[in-house]
Amino acid sequence: MTINTIKAWNLLKPLLYFSEQDPFTIGDSCEGAFVFGQTGSGKSSGIGQSLAIAMLRAGYGGLVLSAKPGEAETWMKYARLTGRERDLVIVSPENRHRFNMLDFLYKSGGRGAGLTDNVVAIILEMLRVKDQSRGSGGDAFWTDSARQTLSCCIDLLGLAKETISFPNIAKLLNSAPTSQEELASDVWLKKSYLNAIVDRATANKTLSVSQETDLLVAVEYFLSQFPRMDDRTRSNILATVNSLTFVFTRGLLVELFGSTTNFGPQDTFEKGSIIVLDLPVKTFLEAGQFAQILFKTIWQKEVERRDVSLHPRPVVMFCDEFQNFVTPYDPIFQSTARSARVASVALTQNIDSIISRFPAHTGRAEAEALFGNYNLKVFSAQDHVGTNEWASKSIGQVWQYVTNTNASLGAENGSLSAGSSQQLKYLVDPIEFVRLRKGGESNNCMVDSIVFRSGKPFVASGVNHLHVSLPQNLR
Repeated sequence: MTINTIKAWNLLKPLLYFSEQDPFTIGDSCEGAFVFGQTGSGKSSGIGQSLAIAMLRAGYGGLVLSAKPGEAETWMKYARLTGRERDLVIVSPENRHRFNMLDFLYKSGGRGAGLTDNVVAIILEMLRVKDQSRGSGGDAFWTDSARQTLSCCIDLLGLAKETISFPNIAKLLNSAPTSQEELASDVWLKKSYLNAIVDRATANKTLSVSQETDLLVAVEYFLSQFPRMDDRTRSNILATVNSLTFVFTRGLLVELFGSTTNFGPQDTFEKGSIIVLDLPVKTFLEAGQFAQILFKTIWQKEVERRDVSLHPRPVVMFCDEFQNFVTPYDPIFQSTARSARVASVALTQNIDSIISRFPAHTGRAEAEALFGNYNLKVFSAQDHVGTNEWASKSIGQVWQYVTNTNASLGAENGSLSAGSSQQLKYLVDPIEFVRLRKGGESNNCMVDSIVFRSGKPFVASGVNHLHVSLPQNLR
């Protein structure tokens, strides 16, 4: 297998070759690549490494998510190999890079950008992730209530020209009146952050007609509806919203994603930056997972919104251990990724690792919708029965003639009969995935995989799948 260095982003230009006659092009990469392989199969150091290095050499910008410690170091190595060190943006507590997620969303330009509803939708993505990890779809009432509360918070902060951030949302909510008596008290009027924000917003003489309407709705909500709510209802709404904001109101995340902004998602397609979120889930746990999921969703929205005629650079979203970062938006995003020039590379152990991340009653359907939007599927060594059977079914079956012979011996006369019949047989039997090499010194650092794509047979095999062997020691 060889890798090409590309100076222009022609969709027909090869990135690498699966065989001498089978290039994998920039356009192919923008149709997505989903890689399956058990732990230790070589999926990351085989096809994952090959794709990453090829895209870096081609000048792609990109976003890299981290599940395990060491991901940032891996991409530093890739950057050195490809001369892309200056394009690396390593986001971690130890580095200087900062990005205020909510303020960026609120102030971003372009059609459909800068809307309060879009900011709220990004925050609620965390609620959907929480619900799907519990195997449920959540309660629509509390989700809608959280949406209303967050919308009013963001409108008030924005119209008062206050920074939109998770700490300010929490501060606003914690100072909201919980009764008519508190609302009328001098203490609340003097000390309430919410009251001060309302005063500043109403004093803003530059509001448009629609902004004045938004302000009236927010004031009505917090100064009339909120204090009159049943205590249990109000407490549940606050608990729901606080569950979304709390992790970003303290510790390293408030510094990384709630203070200033000196880089952003647009840098990947405008400058060719490779943003590596060095917040591995195994180290930073839920905080690292949620921060990366939020940034990923913001990045997805930005690359979808860009004008590819002005910024044609292809970008990659590289997610090893993808089960940690998958969201309900991913199938939607992937369905139009090609037109946005996004190459999504997802790696996971087996199909159940993704299915389990969706609600139980829709998990398989949502996962298969996601898989279907990745045209290239790569199967490395695997002993997960369900994945191997699914892979064999995906690659396909053909009618084959099966010959059968029967013979019997008797004391005087014997008999012999033969016949044949047609049976459906897998093009690739499930047992084949168990036999693939996993790399390492015992296999000369070569990783076997079976690559499969629809609509375009491989020249080397004449069918839609191909056995490939990839080196782990690329230079």
